[in-house]
Amino acid sequence: MGSMLDLEEPDIRLRLYITGDTLIHDQLAEIPRRYPDIDLPPSGRPTNGVAAQAGMMEPMIADPSPAWRGSAWGGIAGPGVFVAAWLVGGAIRRGYSPIDDAISQLAAVGTPGRSLMTAGFVGFGVGVPIYAMALRRSVPGPAWGTAVATGLATLGVAAVPLGASSTTDTAHAGLAALAYVALAATPLLAAGPLRASGRRPAAAASVATGVTTALCLAATTLGPAHGLLQRAGLTLGDAWLAASAAWMLRGGRTAQSVS
Repeated sequence: MGSMLDLEEPDIRLRLYITGDTLIHDQLAEIPRRYPDIDLPPSGRPTNGVAAQAGMMEPMIADPSPAWRGSAWGGIAGPGVFVAAWLVGGAIRRGYSPIDDAISQLAAVGTPGRSLMTAGFVGFGVGVPIYAMALRRSVPGPAWGTAVATGLATLGVAAVPLGASSTTDTAHAGLAALAYVALAATPLLAAGPLRASGRRPAAAASVATGVTTALCLAATTLGPAHGLLQRAGLTLGDAWLAASAAWMLRGGRTAQSVS
């Protein structure tokens, strides 16, 4: 069936498919299943890669920026909307303390301007699962799943605001805890594949981000400076999402990933 060559530099990635002596064969259909960015039309002739037959070479290079990579923008837009919402919402709400008060209080039932923070939750909850589609393609392993989980849990936080009843407050707290755990787990789970592909500094930064995020968010249950610790932990996690999204948009991926 031939060979697949991946050529990668910091700013560009090229994939070349070199056919064997059997150019047209039923098993060629396996190529686009394993490599979606390789276009194999019904004729059986590869149109991306390098086709070799009878000593004649026809150079054709796969698109270095497959369509799915654009979904990484969700990892920038979602956290960006979320951070902007609590920054602006906290600044305009009289008597609100970003050091002592939780972010969710900005979206509590009966709070003036609560729609702004609710929109921030929804923006994060929609954007991050979209980003996870690119993460799944770029970094093998379960990190994309925890990214989806933190987004969906955040949508739950928006759907069950504080202040409606004690029951909904408990549900809100549970959903927020799930979002915290999943957010901290995402860089931790990405660290292994990054390390295995030789990206040791990125792996170390991912571990440091995940651990620090988890410690800050866990410390919010202990008492003083609840709001400050919450913002510190969430901002660290959000920054990792945005940085990894920017990396993917530049063509970054681990050696084990499937495009």
